[in-house]
This record gives sequence, C-alpha cells and structure tokens, in this order.
Amino acid sequence: MPNKCCVPGYTGNYEKAKKIQVFSFPKDGDALNKWLRVIPRKDFVPTSCTKVCAVHFDASYIERTTSYTDPTTGRVVEVVLPVPRLRPVSVPTYQTTAREKHLMPRGADKKLPNSPMLCKNHWRHTKRNKKETVFRPSKD
Repeated sequence: MPNKCCVPGYTGNYEKAKKIQVFSFPKDGDALNKWLRVIPRKDFVPTSCTKVCAVHFDASYIERTTSYTDPTTGRVVEVVLPVPRLRPVSVPTYQTTAREKHLMPRGADKKLPNSPMLCKNHWRHTKRNKKETVFRPSKD
C-alpha cells in the first residue's frame, strides 16, 4: 500500500480522497519509537512503504523551502523544495480537526473516542457491537 496513510480511520491518498503529501517513518530508533507511540495500531511494524500523511503533522514540522549561501555572491538564496520534507524533530499528531474530516470515512468523526488510542479495526468493531446478541438466562 505505498503512498497511503497508515493511520487508522484516515483515507489520505485512497481512490476517492484528495491526494496529499505522505512521509516515511524515521530510521532512527528514538524517533521511530515516538512515531509508533502516536500511531494507534496494535503490533504495528512499519516497512519502507509505510507512510503517514501530512494531515498528522503540524505545519511548522514540514519544510517546503531550503536556503543556501551562494559562494560567488555570498547571498543567502531560498529555494522551493520539489518535494516537501519533515524536520528531524517531527512527530505526528493524532487530532481530528475540521480540515481533516474530508479525509475520514463518512461519520467516523462521530465515533472517535476521547482517547487517541484506537485499535486497528475500530470502525469494524463499532459497527459489530451495535448488533451484539443479548443472552438471557434459561428457564430451568
């Protein structure tokens, strides 16, 4: 599933969703552990194809330009990056705001619990729990 957001409940870069920038998981152990604590997936092991969409990052974490000093003139030149990148200290946030709702399944924002920790199949469990069977004691 390359270039699709791995955060449960988000449909960034899926067929009908608006295309959005995605970022790879860090290779550094400490940074990777911080990301894994934020991504609410049980027994989750990211691969080189696993991505998180830009919706989950504060705008200040995303670099869209870079600068360098021109050696001939000594001036600092700012250049727009062809592909935005994350700052090294970036950690995804898991918040649902109005601007993110277009990336979520219809009605999913009403089902989010107060805790950011959701199981991988939260939406499926929520649907199934509405149809639970009620067991009554037998008349013996």
